[in-house]
Amino acid sequence: MKIGQKYCFRGTIYSGPEYIMFAMTLTPVSSHLFPHTKLPTSRMTGVVTEKPCKNFELCGHTIPSSNFPSDDFCMGCGSWFRVGGFGWDALEFRDTAEDCAVCMETVGREVEFPTNCGHWFCPPCTAKVCFWDESRYHLDPVPYGCPPCPNGCINPAVGTQCYCEAYDDVKETWRLAHPDVFAHFNDVEDMSIESGTDPVYGSAKCPLCRVQYHRK
Repeated sequence: MKIGQKYCFRGTIYSGPEYIMFAMTLTPVSSHLFPHTKLPTSRMTGVVTEKPCKNFELCGHTIPSSNFPSDDFCMGCGSWFRVGGFGWDALEFRDTAEDCAVCMETVGREVEFPTNCGHWFCPPCTAKVCFWDESRYHLDPVPYGCPPCPNGCINPAVGTQCYCEAYDDVKETWRLAHPDVFAHFNDVEDMSIESGTDPVYGSAKCPLCRVQYHRK
C-alpha cells in the first residue's frame, strides 16, 4: 500500500448510513467511480477467471465466473448479497446523444437512476451520486510540512489529490524523516474522512427529483 494515498476495497458497498468494506480488488478509491464504458474481456487471475458485473458501466467491478453466489452481479449490485450493498440487480443502460443533466456533457451512454423515478444520467455522474468516495475528503500534505508534488501538481487543501507515483516516494521520505508530523497529518486526514458529508455525492438521491434509493 502506498504512503499518502487512502485505499478502499474495490467494491465498497452501501448499507443505509454505513459503508461495509469487502475484499475484492484493492484499488485507489477514486478509480472505481470512473469506470471505462468498454467492458473488459474475461481474464485469468491465478486460477480464477474474472468477468464484468452486469452493471460494470456503473460500478466498475469484476467478479469471479466460478464459485460465486451470483453469476451476474457483484456484491454491491446483486440482491443475493444480504449483508449490505445496493441490491438493485440489473440496471438499464442506453445510448444517447443528449447531454447529461448533471455534468452537462455528452458521454454517449446513460443509466436509469435506480429509484425508477424515470430520470437518466451518465454512468460517471450516477456513480458519484450513489457511491461514497473518501478521496473527496483527502488533505494536501504540503501545509503540514511535506514537500510539494515533484510533477508540479497543485492539490486542493481538501479534495481529490494528484496521487502521482513520484509523489508517493516524496511522502514516504517525509514520513520517515518526520514520523510525528506525518502521524498528525494522517490523524487529521482520517478525521476529515470520517466527518465528510455531502448533500449530493454519495447520497443515493436522484439529482432532479431528490428521491432517495432504499434497498427493498
